[in-house]
Amino acid sequence: MTLPAWGRAGLVVFIALMVQLAAVNPISIWSVSGQALIVLPVAAGLVGGPERGALVGFVTGLAFDVFLITPFGLTALVWTITGFAVGAAGRNLMRSSSWSVVAFAAISAPLAIGAFVVVGAILGQEQLLAAPVVPIMVVSTLMTVLAVPIAAPAMRWALTDPHDPIARRR
Repeated sequence: MTLPAWGRAGLVVFIALMVQLAAVNPISIWSVSGQALIVLPVAAGLVGGPERGALVGFVTGLAFDVFLITPFGLTALVWTITGFAVGAAGRNLMRSSSWSVVAFAAISAPLAIGAFVVVGAILGQEQLLAAPVVPIMVVSTLMTVLAVPIAAPAMRWALTDPHDPIARRR
């Protein structure tokens, strides 16, 4: 018996959330900790397309929002858009070289952080404009680049139907 796709994806999100909270949050580089969880909607968008990227972005963002002091749902909103945008822009990227996947993730992470700050400021969270945004972007991008070689195969496992012979060959 295999887990359904939503169960596998939920398991990947849960494990990544625990890694973020237990291992990544305590790490401080330039007095900031990064957001390694951005890699999940990016990887899901690359592996599963825009709809699955958006869904994983929403679930991952909502799970992370529980532990943040920003308004509940802000991360979910931004990561939903991130997952969808990555899926739409990088449809055929997973079939190309692994370096292009890493490069695409490196571009997506700072854009997601920037979008978080802009959307948060629009929604009245002016304190986000005073945050050290550039160091957070750099640290989060570094973490995303390091995590995408693990997250992309995990998302492929989570989002691919094991009974589909065509999907297994990819």
